[in-house]
Amino acid sequence: MAERVKAVVYQKHLYWEEVYPRLGETHMRLAWEREFMYAMQFPFQDYGIDLEDMAQQEKGLRVARLTQKPVDTRKGEERHENREIVD
Repeated sequence: MAERVKAVVYQKHLYWEEVYPRLGETHMRLAWEREFMYAMQFPFQDYGIDLEDMAQQEKGLRVARLTQKPVDTRKGEERHENREIVD
């Protein structure tokens, strides 16, 4: 088996054999309810199906980034950083 599959199988086994018996059915129901509420607030976007919609949502975003130019820091000279916004 692939390592990822082994990890998933182990995690499921760990949950059902050790975590679930301690927390019980009430915890499971509360977790499902919380997951449902999160899904209502932040709807799932299936990757691949809605790539065009996602591209439209991100179309007008401006991303500014600061770049640092090399600065000479020799003793006795004024130290400063030159920064500029790059589009």
